[in-house]
Amino acid sequence: MTIMYSSGSNWRIWDLHIHTPNSIVNNYGGDNDAVWEDFITQLEQLPEDVKVVGINDYYFIDGFEKVMDYKVSKGRMPNLDMIFPVLEFRVDTFGTNNGKNFLRSNLHILFNVQMDNYKAQIEEIKEEFISRIPISKIHNTKPLSHENFSKISSDGTVKKGFDEYCPETEKVLELLNDDRWKENTFTFLGFKEWDNSDKGNQIKPYKQEMYNSVNALFTASKLEDIPKKQQTLSYFGSKSLFHSMDIHDFSYFHDYKCYTWIKADPTFEGLKQISHEPKRIKLQEKNPIQDNPKPYFSEVKIPNSEIFQDKSVGFKSSNLHLNRGLVAIIGGRGTGKSLLLDSIAKTFNKTHFNKRAANINILQDFNVIYQVEDNSKKEFTSNDTSENFLEYTHVSQSEVQSIVEDPEKLGQTIFDLLLLNSNTLTEKEESTITDINANIYSLKEWFYTKDEHSNFINSYEYNRSLKETYEKRIESITNEKNKRLIEKYVDNNNNNNKSKQLDTDAEELKSYIDNAQTHMNNKIEKLNESKFDTKLDKIDLQDQLNKLEELKKEIAKSLSNAENENKQIEQEFREKGVEGDISTLLGKVRGFQIEIDKHKEKLLLNESKQNELSDYLCRRKNFSSHLKSKLIGQKEEINKNWDDLKSNPSWTEEQKVLIEKILSGINVYGEVYFDVDKFYESIESCVNGMKFRTSRNSIETKGDKLKKFFNVKNVEDFLSLIANEELICVNLDEPYISLETFLDEYSEFLNGDGESKLINILYTSTEREKYLKVIPKVKYYGKEPEELSIGQRGTLFISLKLATDSFSNPFIFDQPEDDLDNMFIVEKLIPILNDLKEYRQIIVVTHNANIVVNADADQVVVAHNNYESLSYISGSLENTFNVLGEYSNGLKNQGIKEHVCDILEGGKEAFEQRERKYSLKSKEVISVPREEVRV
Repeated sequence: MTIMYSSGSNWRIWDLHIHTPNSIVNNYGGDNDAVWEDFITQLEQLPEDVKVVGINDYYFIDGFEKVMDYKVSKGRMPNLDMIFPVLEFRVDTFGTNNGKNFLRSNLHILFNVQMDNYKAQIEEIKEEFISRIPISKIHNTKPLSHENFSKISSDGTVKKGFDEYCPETEKVLELLNDDRWKENTFTFLGFKEWDNSDKGNQIKPYKQEMYNSVNALFTASKLEDIPKKQQTLSYFGSKSLFHSMDIHDFSYFHDYKCYTWIKADPTFEGLKQISHEPKRIKLQEKNPIQDNPKPYFSEVKIPNSEIFQDKSVGFKSSNLHLNRGLVAIIGGRGTGKSLLLDSIAKTFNKTHFNKRAANINILQDFNVIYQVEDNSKKEFTSNDTSENFLEYTHVSQSEVQSIVEDPEKLGQTIFDLLLLNSNTLTEKEESTITDINANIYSLKEWFYTKDEHSNFINSYEYNRSLKETYEKRIESITNEKNKRLIEKYVDNNNNNNKSKQLDTDAEELKSYIDNAQTHMNNKIEKLNESKFDTKLDKIDLQDQLNKLEELKKEIAKSLSNAENENKQIEQEFREKGVEGDISTLLGKVRGFQIEIDKHKEKLLLNESKQNELSDYLCRRKNFSSHLKSKLIGQKEEINKNWDDLKSNPSWTEEQKVLIEKILSGINVYGEVYFDVDKFYESIESCVNGMKFRTSRNSIETKGDKLKKFFNVKNVEDFLSLIANEELICVNLDEPYISLETFLDEYSEFLNGDGESKLINILYTSTEREKYLKVIPKVKYYGKEPEELSIGQRGTLFISLKLATDSFSNPFIFDQPEDDLDNMFIVEKLIPILNDLKEYRQIIVVTHNANIVVNADADQVVVAHNNYESLSYISGSLENTFNVLGEYSNGLKNQGIKEHVCDILEGGKEAFEQRERKYSLKSKEVISVPREEVRV
């Protein structure tokens, strides 16, 4: 019975070169039960990552049969998922080590044997393969057998016969090409003997021929020597190199090393993937998943549940374990492919572009498991999505089209992809310019406040005029004789008012000091009661209180003197005969003086507010240069982030090449965008239409008049306008004026609330960015997005998406073929996915067989709808034939490969295309520089 590996292709160690105590050449110490028990125990104690072994004996299969008896009959070696028989043939193609000692080439033949039928298949190998091989060229009537080796040997032993004779290479290869064995064997050459087969130009033509005749090569080299051997192989084609220690005795197990990691099911079909996808094998010490740790969705727990309120379709309960690489979800129409991704989107609130996902019920117990780099897991449930936030890329069905059809959406998306804020100004900068404009408006309102007689009561001229009027009235009711006395009288009154205020302030300070001193000393007393030695001195502010008393006495004396002096002035007025009018006269003088003082204060306030207004106007003027700087900075930031996206110093060379491949033909750069027409559309809303009305017969439009008036043609003119430069043309025969002059002196050109609207249009981001902003410009092979087809725009968008977080977060994409240019899918997307899956998990719903097959999906999830009950099965691409059994969930009893061929159009052709992808190089002998090839 075949095992179903539902999580798809995963990395395991495959050691395909282990000899048994039954091998013709071995050093285990005999072929007896005790030795075999030790041997089986050693296999059971192999490192846990070793899941596949090859029992690799010379010419015969008896050792494999005995190992299988232990596993199947006795239940031993549960750690091994698969055991293959490998027959090692020393054939008559020779190489040399040092020019004198000839070495026979080692041809290793691995047979496809299933555990549940191993006895019958072993017998077939014995009868239909081993017995059909002549023992040597000169003994072509004697088939391979232990007996015949003994008969033809010089000393009558199998070992001697093995040393003296070997089968003919041509005969072995001929049998391997027989229909029975061609698809059920996988062959290797020993690298060492093969590499030496052309030394001294003895039999060099055979080297390429032997290479072309096998599937891969074996080496037992040290890890540091392997890259040189792989380089040598690369001159001849794309065949892979397998590593094994070539175990012949127990000592190898004590310091065990096998560097062959294969990403495939532990099956014969899994092994065959190496011929189609060389990236599936890596020779290294650690598990390749440690090369690029990445977070990924490891499991989706699907409950029995209805998906929509108004439809009967629902999920069937299952746990779907996901691969960390490329996961392809396939199925016929209505089988729930996209609904699975929609439910994940619903779980993480990624439904902005997906109405169907937004309408999904809250699925009780629909849980998504997310595994992070340290192998810890996070579980997210759809019961409560409010806290479910996860950084990953999710492209829903039709999302691409909805974005690329709108250039503004595409621009905003690029901002997001480059991790940029599309706002030119920060919130603080926005608040600052808003406050500046509000203060200018408030100050101008103060300056232009009128009374019921339309007097500007806060203006400098108005208050200066009234001040002078009251000063003249004082002069009119006094003469030279009493003028001095009145002025002195008024001065005394003014000084007394100031002195009284000073006395009040001194009294308040005295009270404050007194209270503060009492409060602090109470605190000090409490602190000094502690057990600690350090004590604080009490506060003594008596000197300050004494001085305040002295100050108050001086003030009282001053007040008394002034009052006495004023009494004397009043007495003097009486003596001069102004007996009855003195109080009236002084009352008038006092009233006039109050008015004079009031307008003096207004003049001072006017001056202060004029300075304040000038400062705000200057700051508003300087806003122009600040805005220009911010626009340029934002433009440069786009350029920088684009450059950073293309080249990260922490990336490996392979990652840099991949990003270059993804972004091929794409250029993104920042541009300051100013739309003149939209600018004047905004301006038109705040001007007095009567002032810009055109005559009935005129060809000049209202817009034309506005453009002549404000004279703004580009972003430089706009910045000049808000910098208060003289740009506005009110009349052709008059000088140009600035914005502030226009607002102050030509308000008739604006409608009722035109000034505030105009300021809002010029200075507020929400209005200004309708016509002025920095945008990311993008070109695809030199073309603007508007010049591209929808498919090409989709290609551009997805390329940018793929390049963002390329080496970290998962990428989910629903039906890329719906939105992408087909040439891009074939020529770029498929190889990109094949490379990118090493660095991030990719989950894709697709109908395109090439995306599944030629991008070499690590896992295929097959969706099925059985009377509106949605279910899923999964496995590797190499999973084939009647292997699903109880996993079929109502599907036809067939493997993943067959489902791909049945469901996806062009599935069979896609597999054939993949098999042709790594075609062999020419069988002609190639010339390779020796210094480049020698190991």
